[in-house]
Amino acid sequence: MQEQGISHLSPALKTWRDLSEEDRDLRIRALLTISAMRKGASLTKAAKEQGITSKQAAAHLGKYVHKKKGRWIATHTDKIERGRWFYSDGERISVIINDSRDASLISKYLNAVRWALKSGDESILQSFKGVKVTDVDGGMHCFRN
Repeated sequence: MQEQGISHLSPALKTWRDLSEEDRDLRIRALLTISAMRKGASLTKAAKEQGITSKQAAAHLGKYVHKKKGRWIATHTDKIERGRWFYSDGERISVIINDSRDASLISKYLNAVRWALKSGDESILQSFKGVKVTDVDGGMHCFRN
């Protein structure tokens, strides 16, 4: 039996680095779709709002969405690789993470940074002091020391 290469894998199983630019865009849209599903939207509606088909979304979400009684259901968390940026020790960095909880934490941090800059109240960022996220290579990145 001939071994198939990575190009034959489901898009959900591919690493972020192995995705084409087009597939990265589809994955980002699929991740926004699953986020909306977790807030109550249907797969079809959420995918349509992101400009992709439900078939494309399901392909990029893999086992993190499944049908139950004819309706697509999203898992509470996922381990899908995605690229994100944030500020670490005062510098903007880009990382590849594979945990939806870390992605959510990064979003909360970036919102806190936005509010701190808008209000001038740096204490908004205090709860992120010493908080770290781990990238796919095992590197630890601290939001704020």
